[in-house]
Amino acid sequence: MEGEFPHLPVMGREVVELLLPVPPGLIVDGTVGGGGHAALLLEARPDIRVLGIDRDAEAVAAARTSLARFGGRAEVVHGGFERMRDVIPHDEEEVMGVLLDLGVSSPQLDRPDRGFSYRFDAPLDMRMDAAQALTAAAVVNDYTQEELADLIFRYGEERYARRIARAIVARRPLATTRDLVDAIVAAIPGPARRRGGHPARRTFQAIRMEVNKELPNLAEGLDASVHRVGPGGRVLVLAYHSLEDRIVKERFRDWAGETVPELPHFPVEEPGRTRAVRVLTREGSASFRRRGRAEPAFEECPPPRRRAPPHGLRRMSVAAPRRATQKSVRPAPSPRGRARHLQPAPDAGRRRRVRLALVAGVVVSVASLFLMVASSVLIVQGQFVRADLAERQELEQRRYETLRLEVAERSSPGAIVSAATDLGMIVPDQVEYIEARIPSRPEAADRTATTLDESWEDVKASLGSEP
Repeated sequence: MEGEFPHLPVMGREVVELLLPVPPGLIVDGTVGGGGHAALLLEARPDIRVLGIDRDAEAVAAARTSLARFGGRAEVVHGGFERMRDVIPHDEEEVMGVLLDLGVSSPQLDRPDRGFSYRFDAPLDMRMDAAQALTAAAVVNDYTQEELADLIFRYGEERYARRIARAIVARRPLATTRDLVDAIVAAIPGPARRRGGHPARRTFQAIRMEVNKELPNLAEGLDASVHRVGPGGRVLVLAYHSLEDRIVKERFRDWAGETVPELPHFPVEEPGRTRAVRVLTREGSASFRRRGRAEPAFEECPPPRRRAPPHGLRRMSVAAPRRATQKSVRPAPSPRGRARHLQPAPDAGRRRRVRLALVAGVVVSVASLFLMVASSVLIVQGQFVRADLAERQELEQRRYETLRLEVAERSSPGAIVSAATDLGMIVPDQVEYIEARIPSRPEAADRTATTLDESWEDVKASLGSEP
């Protein structure tokens, strides 16, 4: 069984160096795997016992075989490190160290039937604990498109999460890892597929973390570890990507009281910060820093076991003179948002809500800016239209005045008489009579009156001469 689940730790030297100063007692290896770290610790410290925990039944069997030579100093149980409080009996000797080597192990990746790797065509499984019900097939085939896009983006940090989720839903049902790889590759644009490693890497990581609830279990396991470690003990965490490392860093800073408390909105004394632990390093051990974050001690393992180096090796020392309690490790208030001692520790869901709130704020700001620009454009356009209308109105007014003067000139008595004479409508002798009937001027009115008087006299004379 040991040959089927080999465990040659990449950071074995650093782990031993960091746990050498702890007092004698129990060391809990929360991810014992094949027992690599546990064997190194038992060889280096004859005065300690190791309790190994792993949710993979094959890893538990392999660790029991490899650690059998240490007799009663080594014990391996099946379970998750998030249940550390239940696994460790309360009457057990004091816990002096906790080791968590996060992520998936090489034997799990190299076994095609486990379904962890995109290099093989295997059933969609990805379960570290074969007894649990949730599998990768259930996630891929039963989750909604929105849920798939959310977990791929949140756990895999994949920029094409929505396109991948849409392609997965369109190709359902998916039965094997090859089906999943084909859907992912078809959804990612060609230029993006040719850079940044295998295109299915982030999506497989996200689905694996969802199946095994890795981030929620990590947060719960860290809380359980700080309550079990005695004074002088240490907690070591090997984080292999930024999501895990961020959770570890936030927990360590909260427990160390490094966050600045937020004062309430009414006059009260500033609450004191409880420092239950002391953070020893933020980037790893001295030897780890000398070799660099990208080049861990690869000489400690043969070439087939060379995997990606951990994102960061973080360790913590309990500084309180007594065992930390739930009250003593309450996180200090945060300088942002509501007081964190009044709400649970941040988790992936809270970070997602904060991220969505930030995105919504950016969208609202961009929309407001767009509306302002559109309003300004409409105002300027309206001013141009108004100026054009005013110019047209002035032009029409000038044309109207010109036409009015022309009409007045053509409708004058002189113009009418002249036009009528030109057309032969009147003879020159009748001009005075016709002009007299148009009282447009005073002299014309006088001539009209004189003509009428003379005509009347002629009428009377003609009447008087008749018998």
